[in-house]
Amino acid sequence: MMLRIADVELEVDQAADVCRWYAREHPGTLKFYDFAGTDTDPHPHDGVDLADAGRLVVINANLTADDVPRMISAATDAPWSVVRHDDDLLSDGWEELLSRAEELYWHFRQASLGPTRTHKLLHLKRPRVFPIVDSVVRKVYRDAARDAAGGRGFHYWPVVGREINANRKVYRELTGVLQGHRVGRLTVPRLHDILVWSLHGRRRGEARSVAGLHG
Repeated sequence: MMLRIADVELEVDQAADVCRWYAREHPGTLKFYDFAGTDTDPHPHDGVDLADAGRLVVINANLTADDVPRMISAATDAPWSVVRHDDDLLSDGWEELLSRAEELYWHFRQASLGPTRTHKLLHLKRPRVFPIVDSVVRKVYRDAARDAAGGRGFHYWPVVGREINANRKVYRELTGVLQGHRVGRLTVPRLHDILVWSLHGRRRGEARSVAGLHG
C-alpha cells in the first residue's frame, strides 16, 4: 500500500524509515514535546499550564514572554467540550469534527496567540484531532488550501483532514509496522506532521535518502 504525503508517494516501510529517522534526529522533541518527559503517554487535560509552555519551547513554537500568560488565561474559559477527549480525526465524521474544533482554535487565536503556536498547543490537548499547521505545511498545501477557502484566504484543515482520511488504512498499517518503537505510539495527526516536515522541510534531502527516494 502506498502512502501519499502531498506530492510524495511512498511505501509503508519507507514511511516507517522516515519516522524512525526523525526519532533518531529529534529524540528530545519526542521525549519532551510528545511524551512530556515521561515514559508513559501523557493524559491531555482541559487547561494550560507552565509545563505545556515548556513542551512548546521544545518543538520551537517560538513563544514570547506575553504568549504564556495569554494562553494560560485563555484556557480558563476555553470551550473544551466542543472536542471530546475520545474524538478522532480518523472517523467518518471528521469534517464535522474539524468544524467543532475550529471554535476551540479561534478561542485561542482571539487571545492573540499565533496560528502555529495555537496548533502546536491544541495538538497537546487533543492529539487525535488537531493537525499541526506550521510554515512547512502552509508552504506545501498553500494552493490546495486556497482552493478549499474558495479563493478567500487559506483553509488548511479540510485539505490535511482529507489527505489523512484518504490514507486511513495505510496509517493503521504504518502504526502496526512501528509497533514497539516510541514513534509508533504517536497519533496519526502527529505522524502526518512528522512525514510532511521530514519530506518537505529543510532536511528533506536526508529524509528522502533514508526512504530511498530521489528528488
